[in-house]
Amino acid sequence: MHVLVTLRPLARIMPSQWQQYVQNGLRMGYEDWLEHMLRKPPYEKPNPSFWQRHRHDRLVERWARIAGPERVTVVVVDDRDRGGLMHTFETLLGLPVNFLHPAADTANRSLTLAETEMLRNLNVEFRGNGLPEELYSRLVRNGAVLHMKNTCSPTSRDVKIPTPHWAALAAGEIGAEMAERIGTLACASSATRPCSRRCPNSRCRLGRSRGSPRKRRPGPCTARLPLPPQHPSVRPLPGPCTRRRRKSWSGCSDTAF
Repeated sequence: MHVLVTLRPLARIMPSQWQQYVQNGLRMGYEDWLEHMLRKPPYEKPNPSFWQRHRHDRLVERWARIAGPERVTVVVVDDRDRGGLMHTFETLLGLPVNFLHPAADTANRSLTLAETEMLRNLNVEFRGNGLPEELYSRLVRNGAVLHMKNTCSPTSRDVKIPTPHWAALAAGEIGAEMAERIGTLACASSATRPCSRRCPNSRCRLGRSRGSPRKRRPGPCTARLPLPPQHPSVRPLPGPCTRRRRKSWSGCSDTAF
């Protein structure tokens, strides 16, 4: 088994994750949800799973402990390059170029702002009338939502879910800290010599990949992470936000293995 963690900007994943929660019954509006996730300790309500999934420095640590650091790879994804992730898999697996192609799946598309707000108001009415979860799952989650995704095709005129400026800044700070921590852990794993900020050590391989944007960010790297519980770079955090603002990469992730 080999674990591949793909990182994307946290500010891009937050609206997507909120509409996913709405598809599963959430009734809270987007800005209220952001307030709870970013400003209200312990940052666990209404969805404690969010930071378990998207505090990605800790995610990498957990996988390294379970699978072994030599079996964990961290990849930065550039959403502007739609074939970039497929090319990364081809490289890692030794496959020919353009061997892999993403499958079209309308059921996996994100909802627009109007669609999500319509569904959120339906959730309010549904829960307010005390209807059973089994009925919601059958009629809404696996009924109306799937029908809407399969029959409606959003156009450029459909409004996407906008993230407030304050939340985008907060997400950038969190992402910068996660990126720095992952890079520090990967550099610390080298058995030859300490890595610099730009990590010239070839064993650490923290450089910009072909498919990643030109901002300073950790590119595809093998995360060889020695992670004892009291690793010096694993410091307690006051919450999801840091106090210092860094002009750096903000990360988010999906995990495949």
